[in-house]
Amino acid sequence: MYCRSTRTFVVIALACAPLSVASAQPAKTVLDARTRQSVLDSVVKIIANIYIFPTVADSVVRTIRARAAHGAYDVATAEKFAALLTTDLRALSADRHLALHYEPKSFRETKLDSAERARRLSDIIRELDATNWGLPEVRVMEHNVGYLALTSTLSPARAGDLFANAMTFLARTDALILDLRANTGGDAEMATLVLSYFFDEPVKFAEARFRDPARVTQSWTYAFVPGKSYRSKRPVYVLMSDSTFSAAEAIAYALQANGRATIVGVRTRGGANSGDFYSVGSDLELFVPNARVVSPITKTNWEGVGVRPDIPTSADDALRVAHDSAVARLRSARK
Repeated sequence: MYCRSTRTFVVIALACAPLSVASAQPAKTVLDARTRQSVLDSVVKIIANIYIFPTVADSVVRTIRARAAHGAYDVATAEKFAALLTTDLRALSADRHLALHYEPKSFRETKLDSAERARRLSDIIRELDATNWGLPEVRVMEHNVGYLALTSTLSPARAGDLFANAMTFLARTDALILDLRANTGGDAEMATLVLSYFFDEPVKFAEARFRDPARVTQSWTYAFVPGKSYRSKRPVYVLMSDSTFSAAEAIAYALQANGRATIVGVRTRGGANSGDFYSVGSDLELFVPNARVVSPITKTNWEGVGVRPDIPTSADDALRVAHDSAVARLRSARK
């Protein structure tokens, strides 16, 4: 997800990061006909009022209501209902961010007792620890080429210090490879922090344009970052796959558009619209894109088309190809 607002750590962990928390999930939520209708009414109302493209929203709402009237979503569980509706929402809108998420007994429910809340939080933290909070590997490869794997973009409050430490460790390398092949997105603020390490001065890298034409917000890299930055002319390579999505794509796209990095691998999935979560009841949350992200350089984005690599190659070969290119570039510069 390309989440503009962090909300809480638990929401980001459950909805924005690719975690499996099956061990923490209770019995499936059952939906009767009245509840299904209530949820569906909430879903279509939110889409109609908030989705970034009003014409698309109207078309989606009409079709969803028609299919519901013919029993397309008459299933017994919230989990199945969310899966069916998400498939249709994405197909009708061509927007991979628009989705209904099943989050059984959310952490935000006050009815959870402290012991159950602590147990579920412990399960999530244990899984995050297993991947070092989205930074599972940092090393220096042959010929002093740095390598950093960023597998998720958790909020700076949770993973910012780890990223700063990694960049400090890599500060004396001659080139750097940022691996986003397994990164399916997350927090927009973390994407901004990552980008800020690669520019000498603050750079405006995106605008968020909302339904109201008068409402536009700008995204700039930070003038200061903790630890050591990589703000120089040193080569930077970004690895991508067809799993790379959302906030991870934002990082690759901005670096590419600003001529700061060479993109290696496979074209990404193509999710540029940012948005927020909305509760619709029965352990279900709707993620609705409410802003279109636009590059000030390209005047467009990667929605539906993905980030195209500068050096196309398979995802499996991307690291080797990027390293070979970096080494050749360094050798050429030394001649």
